[in-house]
Amino acid sequence: MTFEIQIAGRTLFACSTDGAAPSHAEWIRHKRNVVMRFGRSSYAMGRLLQKEGKTIEERHGLTLADFTMHGGGVPIVLTGTGLVGSVVSSGLDQRTEHSLVVKARAGVLGVAVPELP
Repeated sequence: MTFEIQIAGRTLFACSTDGAAPSHAEWIRHKRNVVMRFGRSSYAMGRLLQKEGKTIEERHGLTLADFTMHGGGVPIVLTGTGLVGSVVSSGLDQRTEHSLVVKARAGVLGVAVPELP
């Protein structure tokens, strides 16, 4: 697994576990691009496109070379400020990655998070 936290375009934290693939860094970049472009999680954006039956190219004119609608990227939003950064993971299935990041953020903030259905 690989993780990254960015605020205002600066990487505050990045790490990879033993056995993480070098491609995880590229997946993180793609997911971060989605989060920062849309201000929503990469999982939510992927589910939205799936529901519409469209690709990112069809819906937004963006390429898969830079954007991945796959779970694991979650925005950091400050009340009164807006979108300031992202927390992104790579290396597991998309639903697990999304849940992992959301639960970790909730734990830091001391809030409960319901399980995904």
